[in-house]
Amino acid sequence: MGHVILGTIVWNDQDATLYEVIRSGPFFRDINNKVATANELTFYMNSDHTRTEDYRYGFHGPYVLAFTDSAPLASASIADFSFFQGLGLKGFVDNTARGTVKGAISDTNNVLTNATIVSFSNSEAQYWTSVAQGSKSFTATSLKPGTYTMTVYKKQLPVATTQVTVSTGATSTQNIQIKPFEKALWTIGEWDGTPDGFMNADKIHDMHPSDTRMTSWKPTTYSVSSSKVNEFPMALFRGVNSPLTITFSLTKEQATTSRVLRIGVTLAQMSARPVIAVNNRWTSPTPATKAVATRGITRGVTMGNYFVYEFIIPTKALTTGKNNIVVTIASGVTDAPQTFLHACVVFDAVELI
Repeated sequence: MGHVILGTIVWNDQDATLYEVIRSGPFFRDINNKVATANELTFYMNSDHTRTEDYRYGFHGPYVLAFTDSAPLASASIADFSFFQGLGLKGFVDNTARGTVKGAISDTNNVLTNATIVSFSNSEAQYWTSVAQGSKSFTATSLKPGTYTMTVYKKQLPVATTQVTVSTGATSTQNIQIKPFEKALWTIGEWDGTPDGFMNADKIHDMHPSDTRMTSWKPTTYSVSSSKVNEFPMALFRGVNSPLTITFSLTKEQATTSRVLRIGVTLAQMSARPVIAVNNRWTSPTPATKAVATRGITRGVTMGNYFVYEFIIPTKALTTGKNNIVVTIASGVTDAPQTFLHACVVFDAVELI
């Protein structure tokens, strides 16, 4: 990434193995740049912020901090890390002891978009590689030997997983198939592991939720038939913009069978989880929380422990014609005095099946 410091661009350039003993996967985000009276540049290797898995330990790097006056370095090869191979450093795994994984993604239902990542992780290491636009083939190099969980992401949404074993000096082949999404009566947003497209999602990575440039956070009524996606809040804060009411219509046939409401949550804080009430006839049980231990959204972070909450709505709660679902936040934690440190969830998508 690059940051402007006194007119100079700073680029953190690294070997492909830099992130192998860091945690939380390819979409981890933290406070990397702070501009106040002074400029601060930070590279986090094992921050506790929005941590979603146990720490990994071992040899970090190599990496280099390079200063240029314009464009980023053309490639990592400009910084020559080859001398590390023969130093015999404790914990350093040289290239000859590593392996490669290649494979193909079967996606006959066109679930994936152009932004596709394939990741590999276990308790000791993590890696990821991008899939080239228009391609369904991938190659990941320089992995330590071991067995990994291989995950394919649609943007930031995990859509397929399998296991793969990497051996020293060898290339393993592991193909993977993407299953189609279940057909829904209606869907708000796009299932991609992010709140992109929702209200304030275009600002949250650069602005605090309290920033006056944000669209006002207030309780919202969203009509499935007539509201625009960018009117749906990217996050629901208890005591700020809760409740969120969703209105929709059902035919007589649709109302005579139980329905499943699915709420995708990319991040929860302060033990938050959603609960729903339907037509003042039925209230859901309170599910378990998947919240991270620290704040996230006030640091511009929208990814934590991703989880899809499923609420089975009984037939007795539904009606022919107009229906409404009221979404609120449950948490056993007392909210902080600061408004946007309240219990909250960040949405990926919401749908009724």
